[in-house]
Amino acid sequence: MEPWRRSKAYMLRNSQTSRQFRNGGVAVLDTNRIYGGDSGNYYVGNFSVKDGTITATANVVRHNMQIPSIWGDNSPGFSLTMQGTVHDGVMQGWMERVGTPGRRLPIRLTWKVALP
Repeated sequence: MEPWRRSKAYMLRNSQTSRQFRNGGVAVLDTNRIYGGDSGNYYVGNFSVKDGTITATANVVRHNMQIPSIWGDNSPGFSLTMQGTVHDGVMQGWMERVGTPGRRLPIRLTWKVALP
């Protein structure tokens, strides 16, 4: 079985700048599906990995409107795309909200544990 088809849990970090990652959350990648959440949002989507590059799409829903959005608005939900590289258990790249082309934020996922 390909490594990306096994269930794995990742620490999710994102940022408004490329210098400082914060906003920790958890993402589970399982059979080309993404499930995750953090203190303000939950997300469900799909991903694929080919030649060391990950691409993904996800629907994001805010469950806690008291937590400021890194996108700077109060949208209750949106879709996003992600693209990045995969190397030594770290996926790093950018994410972009659908409908706001050119506004990309950095993202990093660090592998923590394989799931049963």
